[in-house]
Amino acid sequence: MKKLLCLLLIWPLMVSAGQGDAYVETEQNGTYVETGQWQVSLAIGYGVKSNPLVGGDDLPLVLLPEFSYYGESFYLDNGDLGYTLVETEHYSASVVTRLNFERAYFSFLHPSNILLGQAATASDQVETPSTGDGPYQVPSINDLSNRKYAIDGGIAVNVFLDNGHMIRAEVMQDVSGVHKGQNALVEYMAQQRFDEWRVSATVGLKYKSRRLVDYYYGIDQADGVDQLFYYQGSASIHPYVKVSAMYPLDEQWDLVGLARWSKIGSGMADSPVVEENTASTLYAGVSYAF
Repeated sequence: MKKLLCLLLIWPLMVSAGQGDAYVETEQNGTYVETGQWQVSLAIGYGVKSNPLVGGDDLPLVLLPEFSYYGESFYLDNGDLGYTLVETEHYSASVVTRLNFERAYFSFLHPSNILLGQAATASDQVETPSTGDGPYQVPSINDLSNRKYAIDGGIAVNVFLDNGHMIRAEVMQDVSGVHKGQNALVEYMAQQRFDEWRVSATVGLKYKSRRLVDYYYGIDQADGVDQLFYYQGSASIHPYVKVSAMYPLDEQWDLVGLARWSKIGSGMADSPVVEENTASTLYAGVSYAF
């Protein structure tokens, strides 16, 4: 049975301001924010983030906070902690570190879950056909050994094009020694105004190395499941698209919406613990800027 959980997610920064000496271009999407000032907002609404793993629960989204701080070089943009090495009118390059995202599929111990006081419950498991020795249960995330949080660090490069368009590339390495793998992405983002609406559309590709995929989605004797389900992960590429929109209601309130879809690469999708080959997020609500 699916459990109802409230997940705190990072909402993409959509606030733009005039350019000047006191403003800096953000690392995530090329908008401008005032340096030396905290930007904090909270979206309230409803949406769903899918979980493609066996035994994983789709997560209702209710509260989505956003926070960022940009200094002259140092910045904190939601989960990204970075330092800008070079920045010009046309490009920027930074070193950045963040928690690897894969662990979120395996654990729902987020602050919002604790505040709501909702305990985790296991999903129904699926049975395979008889192999002659009897039926076997497909392993779920509840059967696997603990997958640890990992910290990634690397280089992010933004290329700023005309009319609010941007190309972003990242190359990240596990700096915590957990999965010892790499991930990378390249994406193209376009921002456009339609009257008062601000719309951002992104298409991209994400690469996950063999070691990363195998650590989180591979199965071996450490997991204590039948050998029938042993699996060694391989490198995979995941295409994705996302669209976000904002409509200002007044100086502090905005209508916001987000849709994201990604195709899971075969190196991950072929794992017995992965039951879906796509992942998606939908959300709509209102956001208040503090």
